[in-house]
Amino acid sequence: MISEIISETSEEAKEKKSLKELYKELDAAVANENYELAAKIRDEISKRS
Repeated sequence: MISEIISETSEEAKEKKSLKELYKELDAAVANENYELAAKIRDEISKRS
């Protein structure tokens, strides 16, 4: 599951995701203690809000 999240965090893939999907990925990253990925997702959410 984590590998799926990591592989989908490229800039192009992030642009296609909805905010709802990004929040789900953020929750998963935090749950798995992947704080670097969580920060990237958080930043993407902030850019869109």
